[in-house]
Amino acid sequence: MLAEDSGQTSCADTHLQEKTRHARIKPNMAIDHIQAQKAGHCRLLSHLYRLKISHTDQCPCDTGPQTPEHVLQACPTFDTLRRQHRGRQTWPSEVELREKLWGTAASLRPTAGFALNTGLDI
Repeated sequence: MLAEDSGQTSCADTHLQEKTRHARIKPNMAIDHIQAQKAGHCRLLSHLYRLKISHTDQCPCDTGPQTPEHVLQACPTFDTLRRQHRGRQTWPSEVELREKLWGTAASLRPTAGFALNTGLDI
């Protein structure tokens, strides 16, 4: 029996719905997500592991726990994206984590844009 016949949603359908949802979120709306990151509430593996929803807190890049700090500052998966943001002078060379998460609204917008471009539900 096909998933569409049974009323069940396939994994591919769920992934497509999630990508579509991310495409609709604007950077200003994503600032709310940054506020949640400050409190440690996000869908990264570090948080899901604490809630016993994930079997690991490790980032798929295998270089450390998948935390907001790791994704924003160090994850090699997003090195190119990080450089692109710096190239547009969205983030001048090295921006500290506290500026990315606790800065002014103007400094949070680039963080929100970066977070949206990762495709992660940060």
